[in-house]
Amino acid sequence: MFKRLLMTVALVATTFNVSAAKPQALPMPLGEQYPVEVVLNQQEIAVDVSATNPMAAGGGLLGALIVAGVDNARTKNAEERIVPLRDMLITYRFNEAMEQAIRAKVPSPGITESPAFNIQSSMLGAIDAQNRQQLAPYALVLTPRYAFDNKFHAMTVKITAQVVERSVKSNGKTKLAISFNRVYTHHVQLPAPGEVDDNVKAWQALGGPRLVELLDQAVLHSVDMLVFDFSREGRAEWGKFDRRASASIDGRNVPGIHQRAGEGWVWTRTGKGYLEALNGYQTAKAAPAAPASVPAEAEAAPATVPAAEAAPVPADTMP
Repeated sequence: MFKRLLMTVALVATTFNVSAAKPQALPMPLGEQYPVEVVLNQQEIAVDVSATNPMAAGGGLLGALIVAGVDNARTKNAEERIVPLRDMLITYRFNEAMEQAIRAKVPSPGITESPAFNIQSSMLGAIDAQNRQQLAPYALVLTPRYAFDNKFHAMTVKITAQVVERSVKSNGKTKLAISFNRVYTHHVQLPAPGEVDDNVKAWQALGGPRLVELLDQAVLHSVDMLVFDFSREGRAEWGKFDRRASASIDGRNVPGIHQRAGEGWVWTRTGKGYLEALNGYQTAKAAPAAPASVPAEAEAAPATVPAAEAAPVPADTMP
C-alpha cells in the first residue's frame, strides 16, 4: 500500500504542476451541466495511522530513522488488527454505494442541477486521463475514502472536494489550479473506546450487517454535508471559525460550530481557510430491536383514528 502511494505521488509530481489558486467566491450554482469527477480509489476499508512527530525522537537523521521504524511497526500492527473487520465487510461495495449517493444527491441548486459525471475507478487512471487532456478544463473533483483510525476509536467516511482548473503548459505538462478544497467527514464512534484490541472486539460484536448499515449511513451523511455546504444556507457559514465552539452528542462534546443535528447525529464546522471542514458524528450502537409481534386478537384496528387521539407526525430532521 505504501509503495503504491509513493508511486502515485511521484507520478503526480512529475507529470503536472499543482498550485493553490487565490480563494475566491464560487458562483451558485457552479455552472450548468458542470463537470463532476468522482475518483473511486479504494477496494477495501483502510486503517489510517497518524505519523509520529520526528522531534519526538530528537530530530535529525537518526530521529527520522527511528520515527520511520516506529511508524512501520504501528502500520503493521494496525493492518493485522483490521483483518477480521475487513473479512466482515468483504462483500460491502463502498464504491457502488458512494457513486449511487453522489448521483442521487449532488444534482442541486448549490452545485449544479445537471452535473456531467465522470467516474474514475482509480487515482492512477484519473491522473492518466488528466495527462492525456481527456478531462474537462474545470471540474468539481470528489475523492471518497473510508477507514478506521489506528486506535479503532472510530470508523469514518470522508469526501475530499476540490474545484479545479486545468491548463496545458508549453512543455506539455498539465497545470492544476485548486480554488476550493474542503473535506467532509462522517465519524461513527464507539460509545466507550478502550484499549485497541478491545475496540476491535467491540466493532466485531456489532456484526457485519450492522457495520454495513453504519457505513451506508456514513456515506449518505458525507454526501449530504457536501450538498448542504454548497447550498445558500451552507455558504452563509463559510469562513466562520471558533476554536472554543463545540456540539454535544450522546453526552460527549465534539469540536466545531454546530451546523445541523438530528436523532443520533450532529454536524459541525471546524478549521480556517483551506483547513475548513465539515464533520458529522454519530455513535456506533447495535441495531434497534425489532418490534414485538402483535397478538392476533389485537391485530384488528379501527378504520380511522379519532382526531383527538392522532399523534403528531414528527418533522423530518434529515437534511
